[in-house]
Amino acid sequence: MIIESKAKNELTDRNIAIVENNETLRKLLHRIIVELGYPPPFLFPSGTSLLHSMANDHQIFDIILMDSELPDIDGIEAAKVIRRRRFKTKITMISGFDLVSEKALANGFRFLSKPFSVGDLDKNLQSSFEELETIQSYPQP
Repeated sequence: MIIESKAKNELTDRNIAIVENNETLRKLLHRIIVELGYPPPFLFPSGTSLLHSMANDHQIFDIILMDSELPDIDGIEAAKVIRRRRFKTKITMISGFDLVSEKALANGFRFLSKPFSVGDLDKNLQSSFEELETIQSYPQP
């Protein structure tokens, strides 16, 4: 199932977070995601700022795009903390290093290799949202 632009607009109750210490890339990703028709993502310059928002502000994110190399905490380690607190969150690690790909996949996270295309980003977001819909359609005990 491909999420068309009209259907993307129905995702307004979904939250996307971008965790990227490079301000230019963070803003570019924000712009691209909005232009693709997804809800505007929340932006974080570090892993601790995201964890703080989740813990103190009780912010919930459905999808997180996280750089692997952050100034304060390793992206994989931050993702593990998030996974323990919120198992359903779809986390995609972003890096240009092959070793990060192996670590991300071994820990059950998605991976996008820098540089990636707008099409690859869109496919990643589409499949993440589709997985979330599948998870939520299962009957709750």
